[in-house]
Amino acid sequence: MNIYVFLILFSGLSSVFGKDDLDQENVLQFVLKELQSLRSRVSELENIIGNQNEIIVDQNIRINQLEKLTSIKHPGDKAVTKSKSMVDTAELMKQFSPVQSNKTRVGLNRITSAGHVNDNKRIRREAARILEVQPIAFYAYMSGTLNTPGGHHTLIFDTVKTNQGNGYHPHVGVFIVPKSGTYFFTWTMSLGQSSYHSTELVLNNVPNGAIYIHTNAGQRDSATGNLILTVNTGDEVFIRTRHDYNSGIILSDEYSRTDFSGFLIE
Repeated sequence: MNIYVFLILFSGLSSVFGKDDLDQENVLQFVLKELQSLRSRVSELENIIGNQNEIIVDQNIRINQLEKLTSIKHPGDKAVTKSKSMVDTAELMKQFSPVQSNKTRVGLNRITSAGHVNDNKRIRREAARILEVQPIAFYAYMSGTLNTPGGHHTLIFDTVKTNQGNGYHPHVGVFIVPKSGTYFFTWTMSLGQSSYHSTELVLNNVPNGAIYIHTNAGQRDSATGNLILTVNTGDEVFIRTRHDYNSGIILSDEYSRTDFSGFLIE
């Protein structure tokens, strides 16, 4: 590469001074001077490239920050329904370091302006997608023994282990459907000795399934009921004793739980 530079310089010198007027010392001095000038220009270009790389890195960091500011944190967050979903450019600038190049500020303005056009639609699609894939499932059991409940007594499963979608309400023992669809429900009854009980799963005050269990003296036993129902948002599902065939102790302890659970299939 240096040979080519020398030839170019030498050609230029020949046109300026003439071949007969050049001696070796003058040529070398002129070449050294030009090389020094080239080094200076290369150094200046390297500084410019370095500054541009810093600007690119800075812009990438701010783009990531912009994406975090406009991301959906929760499908139920009212903030995502606001018509103005993007933060104003001026507000965004306040969150960044005041020491920014003009190029960086222009780049940020261009990014926010372009993203603002379709942002409402994007957020609505994202909220719908999150709601669509959000799991709905619950599991709860009675924390202690219930002695001789009467007929049509709603059972309270007050110890909640799982409640994705927040559909189960432990204070009243009712699962309020948060999303329409097909659900699987199951409940287990555990009885103490010399007891019998019939319990039923109720959907909007209409029985949809029942189990019966009867124990003898010195015996405890359990039974489980399962069913699949298609339900709508706002429907109420709970477990209660039937109006008859109820006597004795309903158990729930570390040996066997009286519980209630369910989940959305589709």
